[in-house]
Amino acid sequence: KKSFNEEKRRWALKRFRGVLPDGFDPEKWINESYNNIIPIENGHTFDLGDRKIEVVAIPGHSPGSIGLIDENERMLFSGDSIVAGHIWMHLEDSTKLSTFLDSLKTVKANQHKFDQILPGHVKTPVDAEIQNELIAGVEAILSGEKEGSYHKTFVGEGLISHFDSCSIVYK
Repeated sequence: KKSFNEEKRRWALKRFRGVLPDGFDPEKWINESYNNIIPIENGHTFDLGDRKIEVVAIPGHSPGSIGLIDENERMLFSGDSIVAGHIWMHLEDSTKLSTFLDSLKTVKANQHKFDQILPGHVKTPVDAEIQNELIAGVEAILSGEKEGSYHKTFVGEGLISHFDSCSIVYK
């Protein structure tokens, strides 16, 4: 509920760059109570008839971040948690890097179910091997082997550490 409050919905609409559906009423959406939200957890499965989608929890970017595994298509939809670019871990609600590392290891334990990752905000899939890069990079940050440098985004400041095909902005 915290991530879906009125303030965050207003923030999201201000920054939305796409086309809203015909008949969409921004004020109604902002003020809706959304009492019909069903909590989901790691391992939850959506049965869509011709396929099943499995939830894998990926707290990090935000505490409630999830991935969706489509085992039939061998894809993981990772949202903002695993991308070939900047992963924002410096947000007010982002978890600790150690929590994110545990999440990455959980996803890695499910790799036998997918070959490619479809992240949010980009159009091209990412090879599942990016997980190894992220795990090694976060471990290096946590152990002190790797240090980030100052980085500022439109939502705040943090440190950035670059890896081969991605980077993490963190506090």
